[in-house]
Amino acid sequence: MSKYSDEGEKEDISVFKPVDEEIGAVNNPRRGRGGSVKVVVVGEGAVREMASYLLDYPQSGYRRSYTDEIGFSGVPPTIMVECLHENFNGKEKRKRGSLQKYMVSKGDCEGYGNNKFSELSEHEVHKISVLDIRLTNADRHLGNLLLSTEEDQLIPIDHGCCIPENFERCRFDWIGWSQCKKAYSQETLNYIRMINPDEDIKYLQAHGLILSDESQQTLRISSMILKQGAQADKTPHQIGEEEVAVDEEIGAVNNPRRGGGSVKGVVVGEGAVREVTSYLMEYPQSGYRMSYTDDIGFSGIPPTIMVECLHEKFNSEEKRKKGSVQKYMVSKRDREGYGNNKFSELSEHELHKISVLDIRLANADRHLGNPLLSTEEDQLIPIDHGCYIPENCKKAYAEKILNYIRKINSDEDIKYLQAHGLIFSDESQQTLRISSMILKQGAQAGKTPLQIGNMFHKDDPDDKEYESIVQKLVREAREATSAPVFKHLSSLVDQHFGLGEGICDCGHQKEINEVRNTLQKEIDLRIQAEDTSNMLRNQLKDQSKAKDLKIADLNMELKHEREIKRQAEV
Repeated sequence: MSKYSDEGEKEDISVFKPVDEEIGAVNNPRRGRGGSVKVVVVGEGAVREMASYLLDYPQSGYRRSYTDEIGFSGVPPTIMVECLHENFNGKEKRKRGSLQKYMVSKGDCEGYGNNKFSELSEHEVHKISVLDIRLTNADRHLGNLLLSTEEDQLIPIDHGCCIPENFERCRFDWIGWSQCKKAYSQETLNYIRMINPDEDIKYLQAHGLILSDESQQTLRISSMILKQGAQADKTPHQIGEEEVAVDEEIGAVNNPRRGGGSVKGVVVGEGAVREVTSYLMEYPQSGYRMSYTDDIGFSGIPPTIMVECLHEKFNSEEKRKKGSVQKYMVSKRDREGYGNNKFSELSEHELHKISVLDIRLANADRHLGNPLLSTEEDQLIPIDHGCYIPENCKKAYAEKILNYIRKINSDEDIKYLQAHGLIFSDESQQTLRISSMILKQGAQAGKTPLQIGNMFHKDDPDDKEYESIVQKLVREAREATSAPVFKHLSSLVDQHFGLGEGICDCGHQKEINEVRNTLQKEIDLRIQAEDTSNMLRNQLKDQSKAKDLKIADLNMELKHEREIKRQAEV
């Protein structure tokens, strides 16, 4: 939210997070496609934003009222409010959510290297560790730590994934910093001794914030771990390791973030192989590269190779490590820092080239943090491809892109990778064949990237009961016995895209028609419910207007009576 001066200058003053636009909620602008970790019930993120501010009280103790007083760890002042605005996502324009004071800063810590972190004081890093360990933060990455403008102080934001109901996932990106390998100061120890989780729970309840029994238990356990660890003179690094889910890829034993940062969609240790594979597979329009070069491919992945490196600051005792090395690409920053208006300015070709890459490789982790925006012109640079193979996008592909897609041959791709020493499991090879087939047949049918991509999409990737369209078609193809799986799947995909009706004689057309009819009925019911909801909303608005008019009349009468009384007194 912003305010404007008399001269028309804009000043940001607060950040509002509506409950119904949280990750996984019905009106979330990203429709569940990443942005955070699902560890709390949808709709309770705003409650945790406020709870984090309340529990981050000053060294003097609990605040007795809402003030601008900053707590020990520096969480910005946060309250629960209702806001009304015409630009809110969804049809409902009056929304409840958390409102947090906007903090002026240099930016988040994502844009700084390790040298910058080493300049921070121990106190700055330790205060964040106290907050995150105590609240079992499941999403402390560098993007939600701001760096203040005046001096190098850390400002923690985004606490919607704190105080979860279990310890399945904790993420402390500060855990590998040098400051965390030193014990807490006496000042910090005095603050930790004050912490009393039972009193904290009562304090939250007094402010109308009721946590589930499981979340209360998590708060008690994490507070106990922090207090006992600090009392035993343990460092933040040692205490944090007790909470974080146990070479440096996601899930690997030496990963500095110990489980955070990406989606576990491949075998631990194979992420680097997939980084190199993505670069090799994303060849130029001229075809396969015959050697490693700086030649950028069709979608723009930076040159990447497998190497062995030796460095004294590698995580763990082993200082010689094998992994992927990728050319560093100078950029403005990742797409996380831009709004939807910026995306609409990008050319169709820029978005389409990324869609070709991701659909073909079944990318499990394309969020807005891993395409970069080039410095010279608005071109997207795709990075981070360790998890594949497990309005511009509403337009069909241009002929130039179609020609590239037609040349894709998954069997030749597999041989090409094997020639470079990259061997994949039979399951991963099958995934590549299926995703390439869907991309080729969808593009041939004139479908848009959005339509093809939606076949792979699930609003909740962790929901084992719900199948994506691709999963459903693969299952149906495997259940059929009258045709080879891949051939039968190709027929089902054609039917999905509206091609070759009746190609498959295996009895699935009737089932598909039944599904279509069911979906149409659901759509009709939703439209009917929407109409009823709009009618009720209009009635409430009319009642509200009548109430406002009545109040206005009463105010006028009261004002008139006061005037008569004043004149009588005179």
